Amino acid sequence: MRACGILLFMILISVALPAGAGISVTSYDTQAQANAYAPLDQSAYYSDDSKHNVSPAVGDVVGDWSGTNVGGSDITWHMTAVAHASSTTTIAPDSLTITGASSFSYEIATTAGFSEPLQHATLYTPGCNSGVGAYFTIDQPATYFISATLNGNSGILFASFTDGYILNQTHIGSIPKVISMSGILGPGQYQVGTGANNGGPSGLSDGVHQITRNGSVPDFVFTLQTPEPSSGILALACPVILCFRTKPNRRVSRRQSDSG
Repeated sequence: MRACGILLFMILISVALPAGAGISVTSYDTQAQANAYAPLDQSAYYSDDSKHNVSPAVGDVVGDWSGTNVGGSDITWHMTAVAHASSTTTIAPDSLTITGASSFSYEIATTAGFSEPLQHATLYTPGCNSGVGAYFTIDQPATYFISATLNGNSGILFASFTDGYILNQTHIGSIPKVISMSGILGPGQYQVGTGANNGGPSGLSDGVHQITRNGSVPDFVFTLQTPEPSSGILALACPVILCFRTKPNRRVSRRQSDSG
């Protein structure tokens, strides 16, 4: 009976160990950024209020910048920008939930004397970025659900590092697009995220321009769940307990027989 107990105990351990594994989150971010014709050292015309591995997290950026042509002295362009992102990331060994929202808008106005700075120097292209995302790894199959409403300049991405895109949707325009997917993932490393952003205008001709861009993702949701331990494990535990509990009774009965 001792062999029975050891054997079943080993089976129990071999079944139970995989159930204790699950989801490992490498990193998660909430990003809010905006810039005009900023130098590469980001010393001017640049603002970033992003949060890394923070939950709940909020990022807000407000920019109001004016500038000249390269080497000039007269103001020839003006840019206002707003970017916002918020998220809550809840991590457990067998589950991951991310909810968030992001939005941006900007306007660029130029004068008759404008000559695009990008034509004369190496600078950042004006634009805004707002988004929520994460990298994670699973070591067993898991079910997922992902949804978002895309407005204006926005997008959503869900990808496997080995198998490529599961979902890759961009949106431009005034009509909202609702995205919703669910399914089962195999073990591996993944990236998921959504954002509202625009890289901004480049190659503008000289003279007057009035450029506006905006976008939002107000309701991003991503959930991931690995299986809970099977009830079959408890069924295996019962014979193990019975094997160990019956041994003392049998030993006692032998001693009583010998003494008789």
